[in-house]
Amino acid sequence: MAARHFPVFLTSVNLILMLAAPAAPALTEGPYTYEIVNSEATITEFDRYFSGTLAITNTLGGCPVTTISESAFREHAISAVIIPETVASIGPGPFIDCYNLTNISVKAENPSYSATNGVLFNKNYTVLIQYPPGLKGGYEVPDGVAEINQDAFQACDNLTEVSMPSTVTNIGDCAFWACFALTNVTFSSGLIRIGDLAFGLTGMTLLNIPDTVADIGEQAFYSCWDLVNVMIGKGVTNIENFVFCQCYSLSNFTVATDNQVFMSLDGVLINKVNGTLVQYPIGLTANQYSIPEEIFAVGPSAFEACENLISITFPNNLRLIGAYAFANCGVQEISIPDNVTRIGLEAFWNCYSLTKVIIGGGVTNIGSGTFDLCFSLSNVYFEGNAPTLSGSTVFASCPATVYYLPAFASNWPSTFAGRPTLCWNPTVQRDAAFGFASGRFSFNIAGTTNIPIVVQATTNLSSGVWTPVTNATLNASGSLSFADPASTNSPARFYRIVWP
Repeated sequence: MAARHFPVFLTSVNLILMLAAPAAPALTEGPYTYEIVNSEATITEFDRYFSGTLAITNTLGGCPVTTISESAFREHAISAVIIPETVASIGPGPFIDCYNLTNISVKAENPSYSATNGVLFNKNYTVLIQYPPGLKGGYEVPDGVAEINQDAFQACDNLTEVSMPSTVTNIGDCAFWACFALTNVTFSSGLIRIGDLAFGLTGMTLLNIPDTVADIGEQAFYSCWDLVNVMIGKGVTNIENFVFCQCYSLSNFTVATDNQVFMSLDGVLINKVNGTLVQYPIGLTANQYSIPEEIFAVGPSAFEACENLISITFPNNLRLIGAYAFANCGVQEISIPDNVTRIGLEAFWNCYSLTKVIIGGGVTNIGSGTFDLCFSLSNVYFEGNAPTLSGSTVFASCPATVYYLPAFASNWPSTFAGRPTLCWNPTVQRDAAFGFASGRFSFNIAGTTNIPIVVQATTNLSSGVWTPVTNATLNASGSLSFADPASTNSPARFYRIVWP
């Protein structure tokens, strides 16, 4: 399966601030790289070749060291660190990937920070700031801690289990990101928020989200490959995008019956307020699925990497297909209903088995890369006007021919997103060939050269049952002669020409 790079979001506000506020010049002294602002020193980097115990200096360039910037000591071989009394601010994850680090201590005179059992906290022990990545086994967060800071346990490879007291209300972004050995988490009974990427790439198999939790951040459990069952409490009102994306073993969602926003329908997670299918469990082995009629939107990455699914039926009420919704799926054919107006970014990216797509007349916008890397996609049929494209890569690496109906011909160019277009206009000819000949009912079909068609037949128009008789392509002259060998087997027989 091809890997897909997840977007990293940077707000325009942050970008403007970065451009408007250039960093102070970098200075060096011994193993430290630092900067001085308002006569105070900030450590930004440290010599990666240093090993052993580090007592961080309290002065640099003749100024007190007051700040340790985010990830300042990342990927160092230090085994223990002592934080001086002058430090008043420490950025997120100062010691990420320091795999030898087993102890953090703080000078008693420091008014802002404390440490106990080698773990760094704020002074009054309400915020857990950094857990030493080199510690092994389980950890019990002390009572009284209200927040687990951003990156606090990130990449703690040897952490196997965590239990939290009822005082913890917030788990910060990336707090337990890439704790691969973490299999068991006991959440706080007072927890309210789980941050972005908080438990991504962990080894959990069972997830029980307490009733007190209201908000689950983006990609919070991204790529938890061993996660099988998820239970969501009654208080959850917001689940951001991609929360359970690429959880390949996930087979079931259970939601508290008194949850006012979410529900589980046959194990599938659904937002019942806005009619969005949030997540289809990737681990299900079924090869076909009919999206319920009450669904109005398929959420971002809702079916991503569902390689077992080869057939998906869309409801007539569907309005929106979100970004990456069916990326990496095993689906072979899709028919998008007329009520859909937008298909999101890379919605069918790398659907390697996809051969045919029918796009309803209501679609007005198709996102960039929607059918990129769909190497088997040969026919795309549009039932309306040419929609607006968000980018030029909609059909990148895709061999498809685009077909449109004659009623919309004036709106279609000769190429669309780099693919050739043809008007699909087969017409039965009332010429000499029309009628019975040699015991068969026959007729000629004319239209655009090389367009594919299917002729279907039925003996009862009210039954709605049509049987394929011929699957063919109009020749280089734009014609096809049709004859039905079964035409004399019934007192009446009706024909129609449809998209293949």
